[in-house]
Amino acid sequence: MESQLVPQIERKLRRWISSLRDIENLASDLEQQATELENECSSKKSLLQILQEDFNYDRNDLRTFTSIQRDYAAETYIKQLENTLEVIMNKYRKLAQNQLSSSCQVLKDQIKEQFKSCNACRSTIEQKSSIINKLIEMMDEFLLDGNEVTNILVEENMFLKTENATLRKIVSAIERYGIREDNNNNF
Repeated sequence: MESQLVPQIERKLRRWISSLRDIENLASDLEQQATELENECSSKKSLLQILQEDFNYDRNDLRTFTSIQRDYAAETYIKQLENTLEVIMNKYRKLAQNQLSSSCQVLKDQIKEQFKSCNACRSTIEQKSSIINKLIEMMDEFLLDGNEVTNILVEENMFLKTENATLRKIVSAIERYGIREDNNNNF
């Protein structure tokens, strides 16, 4: 019976020892955290003593102290916002680069397709451009012919104006001197 109890007791002792080791590790972690907290508290106490020495704790100094605290809090908040904004902007840049590269690839594919269709349309365009060139030549010839006709008409108009002016002078002279058709028959 004693031989059966020894292994059980050994197992219990091992568990107990391992739990003691865990408790020791936990105690050392707690002790380390406690020393860190004590260091932080002492630094805060020394900071508080410095602040108490610098400010005599009347109302104006207290307002200044709270203002400094608010400024510090605002500064840390702004730094957090800047960090958050930087993370967001990095993600946005990556997303924009990915989107830009994918859209560039889509545009390249579209340009290739349009180039293929342009090659098919090129012969049609060349045919139409030759027709347009022929029409332009015809229009140039028409304008040249039109300019010649216009010059002829301008010359005729000038001739008719001068003839009309001479006829008016003759008619005005006839009216002025009283020459009538009856007198013309005598000549």
